Amino acid sequence: VRNAEKSKKEAAGALHTLKDRAANYTQNDKPVPDKLKSQIAAFQSTYDEAARRIGSVQAERDSVAEQYARDRSRLAELLDQGE
Repeated sequence: VRNAEKSKKEAAGALHTLKDRAANYTQNDKPVPDKLKSQIAAFQSTYDEAARRIGSVQAERDSVAEQYARDRSRLAELLDQGE
């Protein structure tokens, strides 16, 4: 998760910079260069993938925590029955 968060943060920073550069072209009534467009798309993809990985890992953690809580509860129930 840390690596994905770091990747997401770095991509967000790069995206901000690249989008600012694209905005400068647009404000000056100039077309945004294709290379800049492709860089924005690449960093957007990196950002989206990192966000997806973070969400996936967090969902898995939540699922494991829920199962653990159910298992502990069931164990306590079984131990109480044995007494």
